[in-house]
Amino acid sequence: MLDGLDDIDWARLGHAYGAADDVPGQLRALLSPDPATRDEALGELYTNVFHQGSRFEASAYAVPFLVELLADPATPDPAAVLGLLSALAIGYDEGFLPEGFPVAEYRRAADGGRELLAAKPPPWTGADESEKEYVEYTYVE
Repeated sequence: MLDGLDDIDWARLGHAYGAADDVPGQLRALLSPDPATRDEALGELYTNVFHQGSRFEASAYAVPFLVELLADPATPDPAAVLGLLSALAIGYDEGFLPEGFPVAEYRRAADGGRELLAAKPPPWTGADESEKEYVEYTYVE
């Protein structure tokens, strides 16, 4: 489990608070039989590699080890590991928005979109048309 974790020069990688040399210990602590130890490590990982929704150099290096932990049936809290992996992959979900995400409201606002698209002018096709319009405009003056 966690083969190659020590082969990475974590001190040369950055996370939210500088050198990521603390990340291997945090990853290992996710295997602890003690729930408090796991919770502390998970909180530190969120703070370090997913700080306020940002990802860092060390975040990408942590992902393969998190996937390995998730795939191992011996991992005590795979749901917590999956939560961190999901956050790293897609960021915050609508659960972090105070009012949720108003999907129905956006769908109603989009009604009539096909008619609007059909009424738009044709796309610009290149420099020749632009030069022609400029020349015509120039001679009209």
